[in-house]
Amino acid sequence: MKKNKTVLISPLDWGLGHATRVTPIINYLLECGIRVILAADGRAYHYFRKEFPDLILYRLPGIRVSYSKVWPFAVAIFFQLPKILLGIQGEKRKLKRLLKKESVDLIISDNRYGLNCKSVPSVFISHQVNILMPYQFRFFERAVHKILSWSSHKFTHYWIPDMAEKPNLSGILSHPPSKNGSEYIGALSRLEPIATRKKLDFLIMLSGPEPQRTIFEQKILSNTVLNKYTVAMVRGLPENTDLPENAQGMKVFNHVTAFELSSLICSAKYVICRSGYSTLMDLYHLQTPAVLVPTPGQTEQEYLARHLNNGSFKSINQKKFTLEQAIEFGENLKKPDKPRGREVFKKAVDKVIDQYLK
Repeated sequence: MKKNKTVLISPLDWGLGHATRVTPIINYLLECGIRVILAADGRAYHYFRKEFPDLILYRLPGIRVSYSKVWPFAVAIFFQLPKILLGIQGEKRKLKRLLKKESVDLIISDNRYGLNCKSVPSVFISHQVNILMPYQFRFFERAVHKILSWSSHKFTHYWIPDMAEKPNLSGILSHPPSKNGSEYIGALSRLEPIATRKKLDFLIMLSGPEPQRTIFEQKILSNTVLNKYTVAMVRGLPENTDLPENAQGMKVFNHVTAFELSSLICSAKYVICRSGYSTLMDLYHLQTPAVLVPTPGQTEQEYLARHLNNGSFKSINQKKFTLEQAIEFGENLKKPDKPRGREVFKKAVDKVIDQYLK
């Protein structure tokens, strides 16, 4: 295999999940002797800088959307579709400039629709083949699906991070009647199980876009019941150095390494967190139960919380959230079943290596 073959990997910057879930793909490509360069922005950029300090990392600004405290997330995104479509064209221009600096043999994009070009083969990663709109806006779903499907079909390959068969993690989000040539690559996780005793009563993991991340954090920090338990909290802020003053006796981290996060999750009896898909894949592989608090208005997270309500996961609406209820739910959760398909993604990576990188 030639050493000069290069893969460009770039995830969406809407939270950390898109960056963390491509981490095992990055590590496997490096194991195979492939040169990897990274491009990201925001929290994903800061995450890559800490996780892969030896790799070339370009700042590649993505599409900026605004979040509403009034409108559901999916509706807010729908009304910004013109801005998003212009942003996709902007991504294409930025990609062309980057490709003038770097000779790239393959592009892997996690949910960045603009990162493809005719001269370089490309892979698109997404678990949202179907976009769910709130019930009263369901008539928009077909239009949104057509627009995003048209954009994703410009990529050479489409990878879905889930199991093809039931039971699976993403349900109808990733399992449409027609597969459209997509390939299931198993649930992706950078985390590895660690044998440790349960030192934490529970772990709190914060993630996702603002302002809802901070709103959820403030709900937790204002509750004095935390003083009765051994608790740790990971804030999901790799760019921050300051910690909250009112931590209620918790161990608080802005960001931790993959090994540290694995250790924290495995040492907790259960986790309180968002129902973001990357987080769910991590919990699935570490067989850790969780109380899920979907980001308000994010129909995807709300659906995933319902879909996985199986005794190992329990959902609470953020508006009705109380720490006392979350603890009551958490203490009655059972350990998830043994995970499947951890290494499936390597087969998909091997295929593109054989096709484009030899």
